[in-house]
Amino acid sequence: MRTFALQDFRVLGTAPLGAALMLMAAMSNAAGIVFLKYFRWTISTFNLTGWQLLLGGIPVVLGTLILEPFSGLFGVSLRAALATAFMVLVCGILCTWAWFRVVQLFPAGVAAIGTLAVPVVGVLSSAVILGEPIGLQEIVALLLLVAAVSIVMLKPEGFFRHSGAVGSSS
Repeated sequence: MRTFALQDFRVLGTAPLGAALMLMAAMSNAAGIVFLKYFRWTISTFNLTGWQLLLGGIPVVLGTLILEPFSGLFGVSLRAALATAFMVLVCGILCTWAWFRVVQLFPAGVAAIGTLAVPVVGVLSSAVILGEPIGLQEIVALLLLVAAVSIVMLKPEGFFRHSGAVGSSS
């Protein structure tokens, strides 16, 4: 049996700043989605994406300059620079624009449920592209994610309201 989960918890204790920053990023992302849905924006999704990435990138760049050694930037290979450019241009800009469109078109809950497919794609892609092993833990986790998304997306309208489930009015 693997003990990765226990090792991960030990790492959290040795690097609490990283865990705190990730938690703050998740809360910031959630707040951004709420604000995106709450306000009626008069600018295009393209312009909104540009402003969000510009303003959101400022603290990231400042944090990087403070927390990471700047000298390492000069040793970056061409391959790493091109990969970074791809991540910024395709993954950063295009995917942020697409996410904003999804959030504008669908209720926030439906959009959020759609993001649960991301770990499934990530784990399967890392197995195919990088040759990383998929063990029983990963298979069970992926099956539970797929089951959760299926239950929510395929449930009959009003199922939980009339089934006598906890919190129902019957």
